[in-house]
Order: sequence, then structure tokens, then C-alpha cells
Amino acid sequence: MSIVSFFVVFATLIVAVAGVGTYFVWRATQHAALTEARRDADFAARAAAVAIDTAVGDAQTAVTATAASPAVVEALKTPEGCTLTFAGAGPFTSGHLDFIGPNGDVRCTSSPTASATYPIAAWFPTIRSGGPAALALHADASKRQVLVVVAAVPGGGYVAAFLDTDVLGAGLGGQYGGRRNLEFVVTTPGDDRILTRSVDNDAWIGKSVADTKLAGVGDGGSHVDVTSVPRVYSRAATTGAVAWSVYAGADRAAAISEGTSDFRLLIIIVVAAVLGLLALFAVMYRGIVGPIRALYRGTRAQGANRTVVPLPVNGPREIGAVARELNAVMTELSESEQTYRVLFDGNPQPMWVWSLRTGCFLAVNQATIDLYGYTRDEFLAMRVDQIVPSAYGNSATDGVAPADSRRVPHSGPLVKSGPWTHVTSAGETISVEVTSQDFTYLGEPGRFTIVVDISERLQHERQLEHLALHDDLTGLANRTLILDRLATAISHARPQSRVAVLFVDLDGFKLINEVHGHDAGDRLLTVVGRRLAEGLRPIDSIGRVGADEFVIVCPQLSGETEAIAMASRVEGLLAQPIDLAGTQTYVTASVGISVSMAESAPTHLVRDATMAMNRAKERGGDRFEIFDEGMRERTLVKLATINELRRAVDNDELRLQFQPEIDFVTGECNGFEALVRWEHPSRGLLAPVHFVELAEETGYIVQLGAWVLDAACRQAATWVRQDLAVGTISVNLSARELAQPSLVGQVSSALDRSGLEPGRLCLEITETSLMDDSDGAVSVLAALRDLGVKLSIDDFGTGYSSLQYLRRYKVDYLKIDRSFVAGLCSDPQSNAIVSSVIRLAHALELDVVAEGVETVEQAEMLRAMDCDLGQGYLWSRPVWPADVPALCGRTLITPRPLVSTFLR
Repeated sequence: MSIVSFFVVFATLIVAVAGVGTYFVWRATQHAALTEARRDADFAARAAAVAIDTAVGDAQTAVTATAASPAVVEALKTPEGCTLTFAGAGPFTSGHLDFIGPNGDVRCTSSPTASATYPIAAWFPTIRSGGPAALALHADASKRQVLVVVAAVPGGGYVAAFLDTDVLGAGLGGQYGGRRNLEFVVTTPGDDRILTRSVDNDAWIGKSVADTKLAGVGDGGSHVDVTSVPRVYSRAATTGAVAWSVYAGADRAAAISEGTSDFRLLIIIVVAAVLGLLALFAVMYRGIVGPIRALYRGTRAQGANRTVVPLPVNGPREIGAVARELNAVMTELSESEQTYRVLFDGNPQPMWVWSLRTGCFLAVNQATIDLYGYTRDEFLAMRVDQIVPSAYGNSATDGVAPADSRRVPHSGPLVKSGPWTHVTSAGETISVEVTSQDFTYLGEPGRFTIVVDISERLQHERQLEHLALHDDLTGLANRTLILDRLATAISHARPQSRVAVLFVDLDGFKLINEVHGHDAGDRLLTVVGRRLAEGLRPIDSIGRVGADEFVIVCPQLSGETEAIAMASRVEGLLAQPIDLAGTQTYVTASVGISVSMAESAPTHLVRDATMAMNRAKERGGDRFEIFDEGMRERTLVKLATINELRRAVDNDELRLQFQPEIDFVTGECNGFEALVRWEHPSRGLLAPVHFVELAEETGYIVQLGAWVLDAACRQAATWVRQDLAVGTISVNLSARELAQPSLVGQVSSALDRSGLEPGRLCLEITETSLMDDSDGAVSVLAALRDLGVKLSIDDFGTGYSSLQYLRRYKVDYLKIDRSFVAGLCSDPQSNAIVSSVIRLAHALELDVVAEGVETVEQAEMLRAMDCDLGQGYLWSRPVWPADVPALCGRTLITPRPLVSTFLR
């Protein structure tokens, strides 16, 4: 078809379509105009009905509120009357308000022309005081219909609002008439009487709808009004206090005329548009369509030959510019493609492109060939799933085409995923991460993939994960992993089975490190860990959680009996000696056992097993203990006690008592031993047995001892200044205090602060504390003696007594433990031990103090053995500082005979 023929056919078609369309548009315009008129009438009728309801409701509210006002009652009592203000309500554009007395006479009014009296009783015989306002229609003097709203005043009389229905129609027309020149007709219930109209003709007022030209009109119906004007009517009913009907009618002819005007304007627009389109088509075809077709033919030729052929530059200036830009773009794309191929083939990162439709490789670079070992031809003949097998748990979408591979965007988002397991040509597996992007490659929906070999990184991560969850020395599980395994065992336990936790702590491991060295200690831990791991059941788990501490998790046990059997097995596994640098070393362990109950927490089981292990340690080690609730209670009490003890010094709760030491020669008090007491705020006065041992376990004994030393020196210095014969003040030193490097300086500072002479201070050290560090103790005791302080070995005979140690220590006193004194007079062995110690001490020129003397017989026997000093309840219990002066200078026992003194 020639271009002229095409143009003629196109123009004829446009004209025909425009003519047919114009006819249907005209019909539609008429229908739309009437529909719009009906819609306006319907809206106006409903709006007018709502306005009437609202106005009547407002009048009722005003009348009821006014009738209830105390001011109304007072007004009705005033014969002079009053003046009111009232402007009607809503579409009732006129009306007035009256205050009416019980007999109908008007007391107050808002209208100067209102009646003087009203037949209230005849109108409203049922009005009650305080009830809702009543309604009635009333014909006034001019025969107009008036809506009366009345309410009774509690004190007698009425309040009435008179709303003029004659002006109601005009009011509605003024508010809702609108552009359709709407007519309004208001009727009484049942359409039995017309109250008002919005036009000036009163021919219908007072008639029923049946007697007018509105008879038979339904909602949206058409009829003629009183002036014979065709209208489109709509009806609405009020729903409030009055049951009236409202008819609203729109002028039908005016509506059709308005639609016809719109149609004419539309015809003009359509004709102008058709002519414009024809002219535009002619211009566009000559100046734009032709050149674009030439560009199209040129680009098709370039696409078919895959070569850059210059496009013809003709047509308007814009099309020529487009052709030039396309030529530049094609040249740039050609250069970019060459650059892309250089970057793709020469990139050291493995890359490939595969088809989403067939799953076959479309392109691979040299790095891919080097990584996987296939040739380029082999790759191009393979599918992706041959190097991404699903047998290794790879995602299917990474190796095969999606269900609908045709819907691939030109270029999708980059997606990074992995790790995946790929297979090389040699059958080796490698771990990789891939970054892929879906795009169209040579017209084929494809996926561009970049591969990163992460095999070494994953191996390193697995090693780090193993190190994070295992002990680096023994290779056993660490605390984190063993708690996880314990939680798993608890969650998988059968209802009748139990999970036991064995907390194993090696006895004397610190000594092995000190004697054989840390390397030997590490070897011992490794051997112990291997023995325990190999000797337990396959379902058991073992972990190292401390220097020499192991935790064993034993699931599927019936109860404590089997848990004890597991502890016995552990003891058996450790029974064989371990070779440490040629030395056969035997190892024992203290084992704590806890057994799971309902809903046991892993950390709680380990905690309970630890408590049981500590109990085994306290009882000498090389044994096992089973956790019970008493252990936790004792531990909680210990923890609470030590926490409170740490605050005791700051809260000034510590006190000192003093127990005298009696000289068997003179019978007088020779000195006092300072004994600490804790005045607990809730538990009362506590003896040292309740807190000193805890202080030694936690190390707080150092602070506690410093306070006792300082307080005892200050108290003794005070007595000396008072010229009291207090003799020597003894203060106990613990093993931890003796090991403190600052002990000598601390004692010197206490003496300096108090002003006490060093010779009046005696420090008592237990025999066992001297044995713990004998070399260090010798130097410390020598430094204390250089200060002038006296020294005493306390509880002599209870430790590892040695004459060699006794010879090395330069002390002044030996204090015989009360356990030996208690056996005097009843145990010959105790007599022999006490007598031997006294003779030994005298041979070394030491004085002897006997503790715990409670009977006269014990005192007499000690005197007979030439004991120097005695201390015990026989003479005095520990006393407060205020009671010490009464003991100074007193003779508490009969002095030793002078002959016995010389014989000694």
C-alpha cells in the first residue's frame, strides 16, 4: 500500500470513528445530565431532612435546658415579665421563645407581637415537670402553621419555642437550592398535609400530596410542579422528633440544556483534535517516520553483521543528532566489548558464564581452566552440575537452570553465596564462594559467576574453631564445649536416667610443678587426660577446665550408685605411676560428684560438683564426695560470712579481748594474749572459730591480722602509760602473714604509731606455718628479733616437730598445745610428752607456756614439771580491756616455794 492510500484510509477511519462516537457521546451527555440532576435532588432532599431534624433537636435542647434553669423559675414569679432573644433554628428562619405561667399568661418573650396568653392546658395536657420537650403544630393568628416546642418548668409554668413553618420552605431553598434551582416541599406524616414550599405560589399549602401534581412520584421520579415546570424529584423522610417528608425537585429542562452546552463544546474539541491529528501525522511521517525507518534499517544491518556500520544522518536536526550519537555509542560498545574480553580472559580470578536455560557453560576464562584442570573445549561441552555436584550438599539453583529461565532481566543484582563444594578434573574437592549475576548473554539468559577458592581459609577457620573449643595442651574439650555437651546430655536424657558430673582435681599438682618443673607438669596433665579419655565409656565426655582440673560428663546413669562406680573407675585409671624424667610419680585426685535432677542447669551441676570436690580436698584428698544441699548451704554461709567480715573493719565491728598468762613462780599475771572477737550486727559476739579459718582461706587474714596487731599495740601502750603491770602482749600471726614481705615493716609501723616498746610485744607463730617456708621464716624471725620483738611457737607438738627446726629458730617461748594439757592427770603419754617438752625447752633456754589449764590438778602437775607460765579458764577467761587493770598485780595462785625455784 502506498503512503497516499494509507493516508486516505487512515483519515476516513478517523472521521467515521469520530461521527459514531459523537452520537453516542450526545446520548451519554443527556443521560449524564439527568443523572446529575437526580443526584442533586436526592442529596438536597436528604440534607434538608437532616437540617430539619437538627433544628428541631436544637430547639428541644434549648427549651429543655432553659426550663431546668433556676433563673426561669424566678422569672415566672416576677409579674413585670422580661425580654428574651431568640432567632429561630436552622432552616426555620423565624420564631420566638416565651416563658409562660401555669395559666397560659406570657411572662417573658422574645417577640413583641406574641400572644398574651396561650391555651397551654389544651395543647399539652401530658407535659410533666422535668420531662422531655413536647411538640405540636399550631395555627397562629394569621393562620400560619407554627411548630411549638414546649417543656414544663419544675416550679410551675412552661417554656415554649415557636418555629414558623411558613418560612421553612424558603429557608431550605436558600440553603440547598444550588445550581439546579431546586424546589422543596415539606409534608406532615403520611403526606396528609403540605406544610410549606420553597416557591411563592401557596396553592398547595394545607393540601395532601394525593391532591397535588406530586401524586405518584417516587424517589427519583419526574413530575411537574405547581407552575407546570417538569422536574426530577427525590423524597427523604426526617428521622428525629418530627416525622415529616421532604421533596426536592430539580429543573429537568435546565439540566438537559446544561448537558447540551457541554456536548457542543465537546464536538468542537473532537473536530479540532481530529484535524490536528491528521496534520500531525502528515508532518511526522515526512520529517520523522522516514528518517527513523532509515535508522532502523541501518541498526538491523549492524546487528545482523556484528560490525560497526555508520548510520545515515538525515531528517530533522534531532534525528541527525540521534544518528550521530548512535554511531558513537556503537563504536564505544565495540571498544568496551574488546576491553571486557581482555579483562575477562586475563583476570586472575576464575570466572565463567553459563546458560540458565540449558545449564551449559557459555564462556570461561583462563583462571577457571587453571583451577579446575579442564580445557576450554571441555568446559564448553560440559554442564555446570558436573563441577557442582549435589552430592556435596550444594544448592540446586547453583548448578541447574531455574524453572522459568526466560524471565531473566537484562542485568540482575550481584549475589554472593557459599561455601560450596566443587570438583576438579582430577576428582579433588575444593571449597569456594561464588558471586553471581543474572544477565542476557548473546541473547541467552545466563549467569555470570566469579569463584573464590576458600579451601585454605576454611581449614584455618576449622583449626581456629577447634582451638576455641579445645584445650591446647591435652586436646580435650574446654569449659565452653564441655558445658555444651553437658547441656546436650541433659536435654537428651530419658525420664528415668540421670546425668552425672565428676569434677576431678589432682592432689599435689603444685608440688609436682615445683619439684619437676612445668614441662613435667604439662606431660603429667597430658597423660592423665589421655588415660581418662581412653578409660571412660564411649558416651562419656571429658574436658579440662583448669590447671589440674577435669570435668567428666557421664550420661545414662541410673543414679548415685553408678556415679560412684564412675568415680572409682577414675581412681583406678590414675592408680598406675607416671614416668616424669625417669621418676615414677603417683597421682591421686579429689573427685566431686553431682547427679542431675529435674531441669538441672549445666552450670549448676558443675558448680555442685566443684563444691563436692572442695569437700574432698578439705578431708585430705584422694577421695570422692557426693554433693548434697548441705554443702551449698555451708558454702553460702561461708560466702556471706567472708563478705560481711570484709566490711567488719570499716564498720568498726571488731573487738579485742585479753587472756592473762600466769607465772607459776610468782603466781602473778605475766602478760596477756590478744584475742579478736567480731561483734556481728545480727549474730552477736562471734569467737575466732567462726571466722578466722575463713579469713585464712580467702587471704583476708592479712588485713584482719594487721588490724589486731595495730589495735593490740595501741591498747598495750595505753596501759603502759597508765603504769599498769601488763607484762607482755601476745599477738598471733598466721602463715599468710608470716609469708608477707611487708610483715617486718608492718610490725615496726604499728610499734611506732602506738609508742609501745618492742620488748613488750610477743608474736606467736604456729609450728605448721614455720614448716611451710622454713628458710624464709628464719630470715623473717631474725628481722623481727632485731626489732626487739619477742617470739613464741604456738601449738607446739601438733605439727611436724623437729629438733633441727627448733634449733634454727631464735624464739623466746614454746607454747604447749591444749590437747596435751587436757590429758594431764589422766593420760600417762600426755604427761610424758609435756614433761619432755618442758625439759627440752629449758635445755634450749626457752620459757614454756601451757595452754588450756582448766583444773587445779593440771596446774599443780605443770608446776611440778617446772612449767614457767600457764593460761586457761582456771584463772580467767578472755576479758574486755576495761577488766584488765583488775588482773594486773594480783596473785592468782600460790607462788612457787623458793627452794623449788633454786633447784630449777
